[in-house]
Amino acid sequence: MIVEAVQRVKGGLAILAISLVVGGGSLGCVSVQERQARQIRDQTYQVALIQAVQGHVYEMSCEALLPLAADLLWDDGYRVELRGEPVDRVETEARELDGNRRVRYEVHSQEMGERRCAVQFVREEEAGRERVRRRDPGLELLLLDQVDDRAGRRARMEARLAAEAAYEEARRDRDTEPTRW
Repeated sequence: MIVEAVQRVKGGLAILAISLVVGGGSLGCVSVQERQARQIRDQTYQVALIQAVQGHVYEMSCEALLPLAADLLWDDGYRVELRGEPVDRVETEARELDGNRRVRYEVHSQEMGERRCAVQFVREEEAGRERVRRRDPGLELLLLDQVDDRAGRRARMEARLAAEAAYEEARRDRDTEPTRW
């Protein structure tokens, strides 16, 4: 009697599993198209936000902006130096991360007219003989939020709008495949 009950339960579970697979998982499973649309939305948001942050021009001189960028790095524990005559960049000393990696930053500025400045945070990571340099949009966004919070909020809003438009388009287009960045 117990064996028959166990077999009925096993049979019921098998039927449930088959119905989920065949029925497309109507108990909360997401379709491939929906999953791809969400992936496209998320990728679009990241790309749009990074482009907005990296393209931002501050309404202040580089001479006034660079010390604020230096403060971000100093607050994170880096020793910083303002360089150039006139000052046009910030450099940190290399800091050990986990025994075999070292990280340092440079912040470059470019005057974009009177009292307008663009900046780039460049992270340099060294592991053994390998050295990788890349922009750090996360720190650029942090600086934007601290110096011009309205522009930071606007960049996020515009990125969300672009992401939602890409999401809706991907949901309508059955042939859409996620972009590989």
